[in-house]
Amino acid sequence: MVDRNAYGKRGYLNEDFRLFHIRDKNNKEISGHYHEFHKIVLFLAGNASYVIEGRRYILEPGDFVLVGRGQVHWPEFGSSGICERIVLYISSEFLRRYADDSFNPESCFDPDFSGGNVIRFSSPLSKRMQDKIVELESALNDENWPGKELLCSCMLMQFITQLFRYAGAEGTQEVLTELFDEKIAAVLKFINDNIDEPLTIAELADRFYISKYHMMRKFRDATGNSIHSYISDRRLMQARDLICSGVAATEACYKCGFRDYSAFARAYKKLFGTSPKGIGSLPLSSSFKD
Repeated sequence: MVDRNAYGKRGYLNEDFRLFHIRDKNNKEISGHYHEFHKIVLFLAGNASYVIEGRRYILEPGDFVLVGRGQVHWPEFGSSGICERIVLYISSEFLRRYADDSFNPESCFDPDFSGGNVIRFSSPLSKRMQDKIVELESALNDENWPGKELLCSCMLMQFITQLFRYAGAEGTQEVLTELFDEKIAAVLKFINDNIDEPLTIAELADRFYISKYHMMRKFRDATGNSIHSYISDRRLMQARDLICSGVAATEACYKCGFRDYSAFARAYKKLFGTSPKGIGSLPLSSSFKD
């Protein structure tokens, strides 16, 4: 069995987006993890499910898996047969360039907006959406020529815009999910809705009428992570967004629920590989693609 406690951040993205087409006999178990970027998986063939923030989605060919930055997840592949999927890594910064008062591309990765982390389109909409990804892959694999980068960016945003338009609307089908634990799902939602507020395990246990130790064990089962680490990583990611937008590191520290700057700075450097006052990023690690 995989050690779900081997939780952590996987992969780095220095580009606007990157696409992988993976076809393998992947029967290894993968631990719970998260990314600093958004991820879309077009599942093409095989036997697999995806666990995202405490919910297991049973996949069918043609499904689009939407994993938002910071969402703890892991794939579960069948023990035999070939599994084929197209995986897109997309940076938040890229999507934010196209946001305005009426359109926020990142909202596609919010399960409350899209009706879940997996979208299953009905025919013929399913084929049209898959074709857009295949066309993007073809363009990216073409030799370099003037305007290629701009065209590929436009193709990706056309696809994202269609996702925004159709998510949770007519033309989509219900996807079978399994909930690890109803209360843990509620705990996760409460944490994410109040990430910049004081949050303690004792207060969460009291709020949801569950013993501390039972809640901690169930939370780890559902996310692969401890409650403390989950909250800390979410706050650090929020702080990084603030710092990148021009907020001073000390101000970001306290705005995101940290009470001690030195502890914040140590945790920040451990997670991101740089100090809060030295914004930088690491190169993409392409050795891990799920």
